[in-house]
Amino acid sequence: MILDAKNIIKSYKNGQNSLVVLDQCNLSVDTGEIITIMGESGSGKSTLLNILGTLDKPDSGEILLKNKNVTHLSEDDIAKVRNKHIGFIFQFHHLLPEFTAMENILMPTMISGEEENKMDEAAALMAFVGLTSRENHLPSQLSGGERLRVAVLRSMINKPEIILADEPTGNLDEKNARKMIDLFNKINRDYQQSIVITTHSLEVASIGHRQFIFKRGKLEEKI
Repeated sequence: MILDAKNIIKSYKNGQNSLVVLDQCNLSVDTGEIITIMGESGSGKSTLLNILGTLDKPDSGEILLKNKNVTHLSEDDIAKVRNKHIGFIFQFHHLLPEFTAMENILMPTMISGEEENKMDEAAALMAFVGLTSRENHLPSQLSGGERLRVAVLRSMINKPEIILADEPTGNLDEKNARKMIDLFNKINRDYQQSIVITTHSLEVASIGHRQFIFKRGKLEEKI
């Protein structure tokens, strides 16, 4: 098991009231598994993903990564775990505009001081997704589909145990969304990569080995 979230509760203050966003959520992810999570906008899917990825802390519950409880680690230790073991793909990509496609992909390795050792691997990944000719282009010079592919490769460069993707096709047209679905399947197949995807799309959700619906703060698995 790569990731195991147990009894996750998260709430936010809303004036005098408390809004429960996650209510006893449980989710486990195995090696080479694609998990998809559907839910309405504002339902809490992004909050769940942020907690699974240690970007936010739950009010209660535990996050185990490779059987290690990371819930109460210090900020410095969590940052190291996150950079090494977890890859993120955000809906709006968050590429750094002043850096090239190649530099954006290598950004996590710059943080860990391993950039020099990852150059060839980054080039191989760019070839894998057909971006070799775009490696020196800035994000503003890339199409939406190309920017998302760069974000996907950035999430992969440190060979994380798990990739968390938040509405990755939400801003793509139908053609590019289909290409991204194919890419996730290819990454999962060729790299045995574990992936958790939140989505509004039934087509994206259908690629999950296990598929969940997020309702009223809880995860319900589709059988």
